[in-house]
Amino acid sequence: MVEVVPRGKDAIIIANVYDQGVGSEAVRPAQQAAWSKITRHRRVIIAGDMNAHSKRWNPRATRPRNHTFGERLIEEENLFVWNTEEATRIAPGAMNHSIIDLTLSSPNMELNWCLLGEVATGSYHELIAWEVLGTPSMSTNTSTEMIGWDISGWDSTKEEDEEGRRKAEERRQKARE
Repeated sequence: MVEVVPRGKDAIIIANVYDQGVGSEAVRPAQQAAWSKITRHRRVIIAGDMNAHSKRWNPRATRPRNHTFGERLIEEENLFVWNTEEATRIAPGAMNHSIIDLTLSSPNMELNWCLLGEVATGSYHELIAWEVLGTPSMSTNTSTEMIGWDISGWDSTKEEDEEGRRKAEERRQKARE
């Protein structure tokens, strides 16, 4: 775990997870972390190999496996899953669509997230790149429950929206480079 303090901004806690079973342990080491203390910070990103299959982050998962910890972490700590439906682990002869490498964040974070599939990693896992963009706009309606980003001002015909999409694509291209 590392704390990053961008100039003039609140700290961001970044936790790297490798949720692997060790011997006959009933609880994996990553599951023993004090996640409620880690996530109590205003801004947190949890990323890594969860070694778990769940329809929660992979609608194509055929059967859940080792999913309880990840699902509970997402629900209890109110985390957002940044993964798309792209497989994050592609092994030769694999019979399933595998998304076991996750990028999660507190809901007040906005990330630019992508897979860098053309980059050789020396493993079956895809390289994931993400960039912290800022804090998303909060909805101005009267509801106290945040159910997503405020998209009320978006208009796909507006020039600035096109400019925003172009800039996001440029950031993705830079991340790939």
